Amino acid sequence: MLTHQNDIDVRVADENMPRDTTAITPHEFEREGVIFDQKGVRVTMFEVEHDAAGAIDPAVGYRVDFGDSSVLISGDTRPTPKVLEYGENVDLLIHEVADFVDPSVPALQKVYSHHTNPQQAGEIFAHTRPAMAAYSHIVNGAPPQIPDLPLDVMIERTRETYDGPLTMGEDLMTFYISDRDVRVEPYE
Repeated sequence: MLTHQNDIDVRVADENMPRDTTAITPHEFEREGVIFDQKGVRVTMFEVEHDAAGAIDPAVGYRVDFGDSSVLISGDTRPTPKVLEYGENVDLLIHEVADFVDPSVPALQKVYSHHTNPQQAGEIFAHTRPAMAAYSHIVNGAPPQIPDLPLDVMIERTRETYDGPLTMGEDLMTFYISDRDVRVEPYE
């Protein structure tokens, strides 16, 4: 609860949100596996690798299954075999990505070591063969010092290693999944 306390305090103050609606009940899990299984919805948590030193531990991803439909959310990770293992043939694979206008800038090497670049993500998508691949947690600049990499360039770089369905995630985007068909609708 303390992790979210500042956010809760701001929402209560700025948005007049009743404090009693902000309750969060944490559920800690010691190891990967099924963490939720009710009414046909099964959520499996698996460990990913945010950084080689293990500074952020645990870092996790999730696979959600409902009937014949499945979604994998990579979490904040550099390329890791667990995404390949749990993501095989999912309907929707949502993966984080990071890339910059000039990838050779020395200060960015630490950022790259904590994330997945578009070519690496493309290799993951090509291996797992999702019905739809999507990007989330998009790291592409820090203006004004580091200009944003245009999203179409990020897609072009992904296409170097992946030629399947791909969408750039946006806040409140909706995905409809049915029989290995994924329809994407932006928020309006």
